Amino acid sequence: MPNKNPLASIILPCKNEGSNIKNTLDSILSTTTTVKYEIIVVDDASQDGCVEKIKDSLNYRTVQFFTTEGLGSAKARNFGAQQARGKYLVFCDAHIFVEAFWLDKLLVSFKTPGVDAVSPAIAAHDNPVAIGYGQILNEKVEAKWITTNPRKITHVPLLPGGCVAYPKDVFEQVGGFNEGFQVWGYEDIEISYRTWIMGFTCAVNPNVKVIHIFRKSHPYKVTMDDYYFNLLHMAFVHFKPERISKVVEQIKKYGHFSKILVDVMFSDAWRQRSKYKQIRKHDDDWFMETFKVNL
Repeated sequence: MPNKNPLASIILPCKNEGSNIKNTLDSILSTTTTVKYEIIVVDDASQDGCVEKIKDSLNYRTVQFFTTEGLGSAKARNFGAQQARGKYLVFCDAHIFVEAFWLDKLLVSFKTPGVDAVSPAIAAHDNPVAIGYGQILNEKVEAKWITTNPRKITHVPLLPGGCVAYPKDVFEQVGGFNEGFQVWGYEDIEISYRTWIMGFTCAVNPNVKVIHIFRKSHPYKVTMDDYYFNLLHMAFVHFKPERISKVVEQIKKYGHFSKILVDVMFSDAWRQRSKYKQIRKHDDDWFMETFKVNL
């Protein structure tokens, strides 16, 4: 039930979502819950009018719409968090469908000791029996779905950005999504990793499920330059030199690698590296050993 004093803030970054944003809002607003919540839509410079077409409709009078000028995925999420009044922040893609009491069950996760951030099970819209229960990191620094149902709330290495919840105070202590990142790519991997090394935990609750539309391509321009910039930025911020070298080795044959390397070198990566080295509780060796990542 949308409310002036929400317990939860549902944050939907949106860019050229077409009818997806309407369908997502309709799903959330029509679904039974006992949680008092607010919805914040961050329209990040959409060019298809997907938000303009609906924002004045009485159906969405309780939804807060904000327009930003192409911040990119990470910054758009942070912008939404800055507007939020809820104790809990629930970040969702603008192309999902939810089930009855999804929000209740997701937030109940935080009553389990040792749960600081949580995602539901994520099912594919075009194949609902294909379900992921959090993600793991492989040796190529890629997120891979965990497909075995743990049956109970369980710690996992990575939480998918399609739906992830944080208590607002934990989100702020972790530092939010990485403001140094470009357009799209690795923002969910990096904040999950950072949640762990900052001494917090990530968990999946398999007892709540969200349906997600997995698109074959982005409805806005995302280049491999952006993707590899974010990967290299993450490596420079968090990894030891030997591990950085492995990441470099993986992408150095990419045609624009030299430019990306220079851009990262002159970014805020070194400032971040110094900051997190001082305040983190664990390092990259701890993370890789704990979750058996061969990197």
